[in-house]
Order: sequence, then structure tokens, then C-alpha cells
Amino acid sequence: MITLFRKIRQKLLQQNRITRYLAYAVGEIALVMVGILLALQVNTWNENRKNQQFIGVILKEIQQDLLNDLVEFGLAVKWAEEMDTLSLKTIREELMDEDFENPELQALWSLGTIDYPLELSDRSYQQLIQQKEKIQEENRGILSMLNSLYVEDHSFLDQAQEDLRQTTYAYATYLHENKPWIVDLALKKPNEQAIKYFLQDPIHKQKIAFYHRNLEVYHAYASRVKDKSALNYMVIRYLLGDTTELPSQIKEIFPFNTQPSLNYEANFRSIGDNGETFDYKIDQQYNLILWENLSQQGFYYKSMILMELSPDSLQFSSDKRTTIKILRDQSGKITGFQGYKSGVPDIKFKAY
Repeated sequence: MITLFRKIRQKLLQQNRITRYLAYAVGEIALVMVGILLALQVNTWNENRKNQQFIGVILKEIQQDLLNDLVEFGLAVKWAEEMDTLSLKTIREELMDEDFENPELQALWSLGTIDYPLELSDRSYQQLIQQKEKIQEENRGILSMLNSLYVEDHSFLDQAQEDLRQTTYAYATYLHENKPWIVDLALKKPNEQAIKYFLQDPIHKQKIAFYHRNLEVYHAYASRVKDKSALNYMVIRYLLGDTTELPSQIKEIFPFNTQPSLNYEANFRSIGDNGETFDYKIDQQYNLILWENLSQQGFYYKSMILMELSPDSLQFSSDKRTTIKILRDQSGKITGFQGYKSGVPDIKFKAY
């Protein structure tokens, strides 16, 4: 090709046809530039394709981390609920001697002195942060969502865990320094003096009340991280175009349809007795129905997935007791919603 161009140029010069030669030279330069631009475009396209494939691999690894965390956090939430039940029975003095002989209630012997440490698996997330410049602009929203989970929510959870750990350590230290029968408990030997203490001593009741308070906070934060992990899994699934069957960990959280059959997008407001306003929003993104808290800051439920039980009937994935019925006028425009708690009418919101 280069030899052909050279011969054409030489022929034009020999014929003294300067004008045509110049026109040809300009055309040749333009052709070369177009070729360079096309080559650059193809190279950029190939580079972007490789980047997206690379990011896709990391996102799949994050999904696996989220699934693993869902299992662990699910166990932690269940443990916290069991400890909460035993704590309330202790505070209300509903326990009896025979409860300490029940194999299913063995946690009574260590109630107030044990915690459940948790740690988010963020290795793949950290890898994504290091490669964030390779993420396409339209998909960068996943960065803020993952950051909210792995940085903001994680810090709240860590604080709750530390408070609970200090509470349990302090009570365990108190028992080891003041109660000789703690040796029998360490050897898993029943002790009548210990049972009497757990049932009747006001100090134990006070310690468990404090334990219960920190346990409630721990449970709230662990539940939040669990639900948010599931939310991030679903968003990544959408970004990857994954249409395979949902894993069991996700089905357990979202047993109903998460994809909307109607348009539910609207802002809602409720005014309390003291005049305080509460603003919320139902949004639809990533083929999901999302509940957005517009009023609160900090560790609150900023984003939750709503499941569609039937048209205009929605349920919170994080709280199966809470449902809402969308209200519309004759034209189909949303005018508000009626909330229900365990089937009983609760607060009512107006759309604005």
C-alpha cells in the first residue's frame, strides 16, 4: 500500500501537476489520520471491554463475600434474638429452677457474659476500590452503596460490638472475682448457689438489664448490615445482567417478588403529634422497589427493599410484620399509603 502511494505521488510530480499532487497529499494525510483514529477507537473499545470483564470478576467475588456474610450475620441475629428472649425472662423474673436443667436453655448459665463477634468480608471490596477508575460512569452508584455498607455501617456495628464486649467482659470479671461457684460452671457442673443467684439476686438482674440494652443495639445493627448485604447483592446482580436462580440465602430474605409490576415512585410525608415531619420516598431502581428515608441521618434504614405481595400491596423485606397499601385516585395517581403492623392499621402517609 505504501509503495502504491509513492508511485502515485512520483507520477503526479513528473507530470508537473502540483495542484492535484497537493490535493492527493492532503487526502493521503486525512486517510492516515482516520486510520489512526479508528485504531485508537478499537484499542479503547478493547481496553474498556477488558476493564469491564475485570470489574465483573471482582463484583462476582463481592457477591460471594456478601452471601458468606449473610450466613454468618443470620446466625448472629438469631443468637441475639435468643439472648434477648432469655434476658427479658430474667428481668421479668419468669424463670424457674428447672429452666436451668433444660438442655435447650444452657445459655442461661452464661447469660450476660458472652457476645458474638462479627466481621464483614471486605477483601474483594478493597480490591474494587483500588480499581474504581475502571468502572463505567453509569455503574458508579454501586461504589457509594458498597461504601455505605463496608465503611459507614461497619463502623456503627463495630461500636455496638465493642459496647457489648465490654459489658460481657465486665460481668464475667465480676463473677470470677466474687463468686466461688464460677469454678463449677467452668467445669460444666450444676451449682445450686449459682441457680439461686441467677434467679433471685438483684445484681444479676441489673447486669442483665444493661446487657439487654446493648444487645438490642447490637441486634439492630447486625440486622441492618444483613439486610443491606442482601440489597447490594441484588444491585450487583442487576448490573451483571444475572438471570440465574437466586441462591437460598437471598430467597430466604426475599420470598416474594422484588420486581415492580406497577409504578410506585412517589414522596410521602407524615406529621407527628408534636408537628415533626417524617419524609420518605419509594423509588424504583435496578428492577427493585426501594424505600428511602429522607429524614434521618446516621445509622438508619436509608434504603430498604420492598416486596410486592400483590399490585399496590407491599411488604418490607427486613420486617415481615410491616406492610403498606398504596392509595390512588381514580386516575391512578398515588395519593398516599396506609401502613399496617401485623395486619393492624398503623400510620398513614400522604403523597406530596
